[in-house]
Amino acid sequence: MKYQLLGLLAVAAVCLGVESTSSVTAAEALALNKKRDYYSAYRDAERQNKQLLIFFRDDSQKNVANSYESNELTDEKLRPALEDFVLAVLPLDTTVNGGDDRLLEHKAFRHLQNRQGIVVVDLVDPDSDLHGKVVSAHPFTEGRHMTAESTKIVLELPRGTITQRSMIYAARLNPYQPAGVKGKATTELLDFAQGHCHTMANWGSMHHSSFGGPEIVANNGGSATIVETAKSMIRMWQGSPPHWGILTGSHRSFALDMKRSSSGHWYATGVFRN
Repeated sequence: MKYQLLGLLAVAAVCLGVESTSSVTAAEALALNKKRDYYSAYRDAERQNKQLLIFFRDDSQKNVANSYESNELTDEKLRPALEDFVLAVLPLDTTVNGGDDRLLEHKAFRHLQNRQGIVVVDLVDPDSDLHGKVVSAHPFTEGRHMTAESTKIVLELPRGTITQRSMIYAARLNPYQPAGVKGKATTELLDFAQGHCHTMANWGSMHHSSFGGPEIVANNGGSATIVETAKSMIRMWQGSPPHWGILTGSHRSFALDMKRSSSGHWYATGVFRN
């Protein structure tokens, strides 16, 4: 629903916008544009047709939280990508409408698993099915945080669902940097990959589709987080020379997606067009 998050969430927060002037460093730009209201952050992103990046910080791990906010988010390499985002920093225990219900207990944020980390809410196009949806969720490992490099990958992901973006993130994070995900992720191919993943999940059976071009499929029992599940799919393809050959090939366009079945198994699809 278009305003599903906005209608439910009115919480205290810090909203950080990044200036693009060359005379100001990334760290200074963040400091200059810091706000403290989630509602206005959501509205700002929606008004500007941007995505909303939220860092949920855990002050019981203050060293980790401070390091990510002060060092990684202010890294100059993030600055161009951050111009397409409104950035908010919220306490992990943020509550809804001043009550006792924690924001992270809302099902929209379930993939963050009540942990410190970042999420992305898509507010680019009010007519899109993605509008108001959480499209990325990256819980931090205990005592650690994401790097500027991995954050940059998240910021530069194509628009898509959380499963599509998790798969593409996992492929681009892979140390071998497969060339197959450097092309354009088109809506046509993303829709096709999504449809085939749903078919496999509904049937409880892994099989190839009638795509008619390079295609890879996989399935497994899932991992601790949605991102770790996506990484495990990429590793499975990496362990199979025919699949890895397709994923590392040069393609004009591509799409990756995965879907969880009612039994808990995940099914993944990658399609490519030369």
